[in-house]
Amino acid sequence: LMVQAALDRGLGYTVVLASSSWHAGVIGIVASRLLERYGRPTILIALDGEMGKGSGRCGATFNLYEGIKNCSQWLQGYGGHKRAAGLSIRKDDVETFAEAFESFARTQLTESDLVPVVEFDQDLDLGQVRPALLNVLDTLEPHGPGNPEPVFRARDVEVLKVRTVGDLSDGKVGHLKLALR
Repeated sequence: LMVQAALDRGLGYTVVLASSSWHAGVIGIVASRLLERYGRPTILIALDGEMGKGSGRCGATFNLYEGIKNCSQWLQGYGGHKRAAGLSIRKDDVETFAEAFESFARTQLTESDLVPVVEFDQDLDLGQVRPALLNVLDTLEPHGPGNPEPVFRARDVEVLKVRTVGDLSDGKVGHLKLALR
């Protein structure tokens, strides 16, 4: 709902959100998902009393560490690298930090940098998808943080049929079932 409210106001070049109902242990994963969906440098802050712990993610077109460093006067601490970082911040400084971070991002990014990018491991012709390949892919499991599931891209594909699957009411996300050629 918070991201939707930001979209309704006209989402800027960044997403910086804070809440006392979030657990600090999961905000990095959620920031990654929001980055995938909206294509913007994203920082989520889990507030606990007067302090907050933040976790940020960004794509290859922006240096998250430099962005946070540029706004460090509002932080109690920070660290990380180009694409992922963490920070600690006073609750009262979140809004000022978010505004400064947005201003800095606007000096570094263009609108075309904000298009979400789906990263993939390899091109794959759909004719190559056979039981033998699926069996080989099964040997790569289990997937997780140190062993991500492979992502393939198919080119020159025609969509013959599309159907949504799952309950899509109240903003819930289902998935698509496709017939391709």
